[in-house]
Amino acid sequence: MKDVKRILVTGANRGLGLALTEQLLSEGHVVFAAARKPESFVALQAKYPETLLPVELDMERPDSFETCFQKVQASGAPLDVLVNNAGVHLDGGNWQKNTTLEVSMATLRQTFEVNFFGLVDFTRHMLPLLNGSSDPRIVLVSSIMGSLTMHASAQGLGDIKPFAYDASKTAVNAFLVHLAHALKEGPTRVFAAHPGWVATDMGTDRAPLSPQEGIATLHKLAVGEELPPNGAFVHLDKEIPW
Repeated sequence: MKDVKRILVTGANRGLGLALTEQLLSEGHVVFAAARKPESFVALQAKYPETLLPVELDMERPDSFETCFQKVQASGAPLDVLVNNAGVHLDGGNWQKNTTLEVSMATLRQTFEVNFFGLVDFTRHMLPLLNGSSDPRIVLVSSIMGSLTMHASAQGLGDIKPFAYDASKTAVNAFLVHLAHALKEGPTRVFAAHPGWVATDMGTDRAPLSPQEGIATLHKLAVGEELPPNGAFVHLDKEIPW
């Protein structure tokens, strides 16, 4: 492998985050695997004792952001890639439903706390760790369900409208555009990824893609050599409409 990167993956203990972590480790990268229960990585760390570094992180506990920062900083080298994968879908199990009129304000607030406010706060907290990297990148895991164009189109997403989840991902896309602009004078590139419909706890077993297939876009943005424009919202090689 030409270039070993140091990568932090949030929500790394299951689903897309775990699949991405395993793929990166198999390629020789150093991975800070962030999750609420870092002890869940015991078996994986036995396989990769030198390159897997579990970190405690709870997107609803800002105090854990500083703990995570200190652990990565103490490792003694810059962070190359931050993959913001952690997220929740709390609208209910039926994705084929418009929840706008019924989702509770508590659910709406909790969804935004994890998917947006926590993501923004954590990203800003970790930015100094990217200083010194020769190729710093930030990857935000978004969704095509955050696309206003797709929701407004008659040929778009139809009845798939879980409001809290969708609105939080639209907000993540707004953060992408603004963050890319804020960092445009420096080397850090920022991207948002739509993984596809993936068979995880969130995506359910009805999804057509396995987690290993679903990480293709995340993997390319994290360690690939041919990248889309800074600030792009993509699935594989295709840009997603806003």
